[in-house]
Amino acid sequence: MIEAGGVEQEHLALVRLWGQWQQRADKMVESLVQEHRSKVQKLEGQVTRLRAQLMVQRTGLLWGISHGLHAYTRKRASQTSTATEASSESGNDVLCRTGCMGHAHSWLGPEGQCRLQGKACEHVTGVTLPCG
Repeated sequence: MIEAGGVEQEHLALVRLWGQWQQRADKMVESLVQEHRSKVQKLEGQVTRLRAQLMVQRTGLLWGISHGLHAYTRKRASQTSTATEASSESGNDVLCRTGCMGHAHSWLGPEGQCRLQGKACEHVTGVTLPCG
């Protein structure tokens, strides 16, 4: 038979070992959770950037100005200064299309000249405007 004091000591030793293993497991799990959170944050940032690029590209395709918007998205990726001019031009192109091709032709002068840029409108062809 085993003595009563021996069983208690063995039980105490097993409980201590069990507690040490639980602490190790808790540290490992916490480390994995932190690593997972870090990866998720990086991926969420990447998803946001990719969604923004997709929105810019689709907007460019819908407005027919994709050439300038591709330069804009490349600029965001490589941070070049030459794409800033291209995105500025594409922004002006969007504004021009909005004003010249809209139902009121608010930026189109009587002779087809763009009031925004002061030159002949490249987007509107064959539109007869009331002189006046």
